[in-house]
Amino acid sequence: MRQDHPVLQILERRPDYFKVGVQTMTASSTPNWKHVQQSAFDTASKWIKENILTKSSRTFDLSQVDVVWSKTDSNSKMTDLPPSCFEDMPFDEIENLEDLNELKANFTNVVMQRPFTLSLKVGIQYRIGQV
Repeated sequence: MRQDHPVLQILERRPDYFKVGVQTMTASSTPNWKHVQQSAFDTASKWIKENILTKSSRTFDLSQVDVVWSKTDSNSKMTDLPPSCFEDMPFDEIENLEDLNELKANFTNVVMQRPFTLSLKVGIQYRIGQV
């Protein structure tokens, strides 16, 4: 887990309370990450939930969260299609420009209605006061 994760922070601040030692939290080969034993993680998570989160006077209605996404290159819209999308379009027998534009519009509608895969990484940041 990341070193700034609240569970890891509380385990490091109160090792005697959770009865954890150095072997419970070992450095990872990835910078800013540590390995934590599952039992220690579960115990600390439960403690945080019972002693901090349930007693918090502030609650957040997550049904009111707005999610906005856009393409990584901000110069184009989600509906912009690259020329490579039209590689499969059969246009060998078309001779005039109007017929080609009509075929292109129909092919674009088909391409835009296809399901596509969207991979998201969602992170929720929160801060726990001094324990």
